[in-house]
Amino acid sequence: MAKLDNQAPTGLEEVMALKRRKGTKDSVYAGAAAAMGWRPGRMMAEKEYDAAIQAWSRRPAGGGR
Repeated sequence: MAKLDNQAPTGLEEVMALKRRKGTKDSVYAGAAAAMGWRPGRMMAEKEYDAAIQAWSRRPAGGGR
C-alpha cells in the first residue's frame, strides 16, 4: 500500500488529516484539540486520536460544573 503524504512511516498521521478522514465535526475537534493541547501539524496514531475524541465526546456539557 502506498504511503500517504501526511502519514509518517511509523504509523503516525497529521491530526488534521485524521479529522478530515474520520469526518470529525469542527466543534468536537476544536474542543478536543484545546483540551489536549493539540497544535497544527501534530502527528499521532489513529488509536490515540480516536480515544481522545471519544473521551471528549463523552464529557458532560459545561465540564460537569
